Amino acid sequence: MTASRLQGYPRLIEKQPWIIPTPAAGLSGSELFEGMDASIVDFWKFAMSDLRMNNVRGDLAEFLVAKALGIEDYVRTEWDAFDIAYRDQRIEVKSSAYLQAWEQRTLSTIAFSGLRGRRYHIIHGTATTPTALVSMLTSMFSVFKPPKTMAC
Repeated sequence: MTASRLQGYPRLIEKQPWIIPTPAAGLSGSELFEGMDASIVDFWKFAMSDLRMNNVRGDLAEFLVAKALGIEDYVRTEWDAFDIAYRDQRIEVKSSAYLQAWEQRTLSTIAFSGLRGRRYHIIHGTATTPTALVSMLTSMFSVFKPPKTMAC
């Protein structure tokens, strides 16, 4: 959009009622897409087979922390101010890896930043104060033996 088209945009949004999505339903993976021979598991295999990819690795780290805390049927919320709610704690999970899904000359550096979560709002932008702070620091290392067909 051009600058002139954006001028009245926030006011237009403020006049509209907010569309609030329903909570995500947990999927088993056996659900089928309508009109084709494909299931949710087929999509998961397509999109998330390489656990070295940054987005998948982050989701995996959140899953492992939730499981370690005994949280069952956890469905993550994308772009929330924190990753996991546990008892009265809000937990921000970070993950990193030395090896990536792409070719690299050297191992990656492990570094973490941005440990204060801020909720984004379409009208107000990023909150000025953090809505979540890491209140539980958990170091978790998961080492798995890749299948013989997976080169690391």
